Amino acid sequence: MNVTVDTKMHNNFRFEVVDAKTGEVKQEAKAENIVTNNGKNIFFNTLFKGYNYPMAFALLKEISVGGGLGTFDPNWLNMIKPLGKYQTTKVSSESTISSDRIQTKVVYKVTLNYDVLVDADLTEIGFSCDITRSDAFTLFGIKPGLVTHAFITDSEGNPITLHKTATDIVNIYATVYFTMTHNAGANASFCGSNLPEAVGNAFISYFAGRDNVYASDGWTFVRHYWQIALGDNGVAPSISDRGIKGTTIAKSLPELTSPAIAIIDNVNRTAIAEYTFNTSIIGKVKEIYIGCTCQFMEASYNSNVQPVLRMVLPIGAWVEHVEEDQNLATGDGTTKLFNLPSTAFPTKAGTLVVKVGGSISTDYTFNNSTGLITFNAAPGAGALVSVSYKNDYIPKHQYNILKVSVKFTFSGLL
Repeated sequence: MNVTVDTKMHNNFRFEVVDAKTGEVKQEAKAENIVTNNGKNIFFNTLFKGYNYPMAFALLKEISVGGGLGTFDPNWLNMIKPLGKYQTTKVSSESTISSDRIQTKVVYKVTLNYDVLVDADLTEIGFSCDITRSDAFTLFGIKPGLVTHAFITDSEGNPITLHKTATDIVNIYATVYFTMTHNAGANASFCGSNLPEAVGNAFISYFAGRDNVYASDGWTFVRHYWQIALGDNGVAPSISDRGIKGTTIAKSLPELTSPAIAIIDNVNRTAIAEYTFNTSIIGKVKEIYIGCTCQFMEASYNSNVQPVLRMVLPIGAWVEHVEEDQNLATGDGTTKLFNLPSTAFPTKAGTLVVKVGGSISTDYTFNNSTGLITFNAAPGAGALVSVSYKNDYIPKHQYNILKVSVKFTFSGLL
């Protein structure tokens, strides 16, 4: 099966220039951002690579303003003409979950008081990330600098300049949208909708569940432990699911010693979450669950594995499991009863093929509820009894190793 989960973001700004004496709104403006390449690296790496180190990174902590003109290069880390950086305050957040889409909207605010940037001409705006620890770049490819960038425009999208006087207060509202989608089809659903943002769906929790709180040195420490789990319940997925619905057959450990994120491609911003379930794992795999533990500096936000996505077979291009010529036993001339492995039944109706000594046999009855094959005449001594069949689930038995992988991508702008 091939399942891809894609993440995108978008950021826009709204400006109010207010007369400090009268409170009158003198001018309004807006800005629609681009995500810089540095910003893409930040969001991709901290979301999918944070499993192996405390993340020293203050997400959307500050807004930069500038007074430059011209063409902005998305590889740049600074404004064309930097004017200042100002810490944000989180105003609100709201999130919605549907089976195939998560959207989170977070609003931040910065106020430039009358005594700030007097007589400055404001033309550009963006989120920036102030990183002073060298290990953030070494481990995550994160550099201090701009995350998003936009030129200020009027309501029609025409570039304008906001001239700030000594009697102006400028309120800047920054709205950030994050979305996550999947291609797994109708038998998969994002989940965790009935939980608070801070402890619900891990994606929402990461982007919207916390206030803009930082340690005394300006950092918020985060670990991500992605987890893959297998279950035996084929009930349809729901946005209110919180994990495996049936019995958990096996799961990867959401810990440093067993990370699920196995492959990081920083060029294409792709991460592969995969885990290999070995021969000791036995069960009927009907559901696959993806979760993530988000551990924040603020202990009140730490939790167990938070839900992201639950999938029930069949998923995507995976239609059925096919087992061919599986050996059951060798006949002794007297035994008539042979059982399929416990994970093999029920089989898909009409798919069981029984062979005795390499030749197809129809001289038997089959109970699909118990997996029992009853021959009318016992197979002869030394005759190999084998079976072929199909399942709507994955029969995980002692003869196979199951590797489950999900691809995550960060494709940038909405």
